[in-house]
Amino acid sequence: MVLENDQKIKHAIIVDELIDQSRFVIKSIESNYKKIPGFSSSSILGDGSVALIIDVDCYIDNFIRSTVQNRS
Repeated sequence: MVLENDQKIKHAIIVDELIDQSRFVIKSIESNYKKIPGFSSSSILGDGSVALIIDVDCYIDNFIRSTVQNRS
């Protein structure tokens, strides 16, 4: 799966399968609750449950940082 962030930077992640696709309204977690590391936002689904949206840039940065540290 290829993801593009708000700065038009593209990342590719490997997934086993896509279960479903939906369109929904995204809400900021930080403005409604507090900052949660690893998650950028959330959405309330049609059934009332909350879906957290991962912060791909955060995971990519952490991966790069840990890879560089392991090589040192």
